[in-house]
Amino acid sequence: INAEYMGSYTSGSSLRLTAHVQGLGPLFKIKLNIQNTGTKSLTAIPIVFTFNQSIYKMPRPSMLLPVLVPSLVYNYEVDVECIDESAGADVIRVYVCNPQSAIPIITALVNMPLADFLINQ
Repeated sequence: INAEYMGSYTSGSSLRLTAHVQGLGPLFKIKLNIQNTGTKSLTAIPIVFTFNQSIYKMPRPSMLLPVLVPSLVYNYEVDVECIDESAGADVIRVYVCNPQSAIPIITALVNMPLADFLINQ
């Protein structure tokens, strides 16, 4: 999943966000790469994940990025657990928020794969 935003809440800033899912399930990791492709540093950037809570569980459904320096790529991992083996796959939404507005800076939809549950006998 790749998303790129070329607008900003401050002049001269833009972000690039990529999200990849790792794992076969029921435990997954969402790996985020965030790059400030603009010219100004961004500070105190919240990231929020929304998802169907009857299907997935996340120990940290939000995080705060202290700073995004231009040109550097920041890597983050988020644990996700599928808690309903009969539910199939769903989407997890990633919002990189604007601390000065209700409109997110950038969003991404992560299409989760089907979880491979092992049958305990």
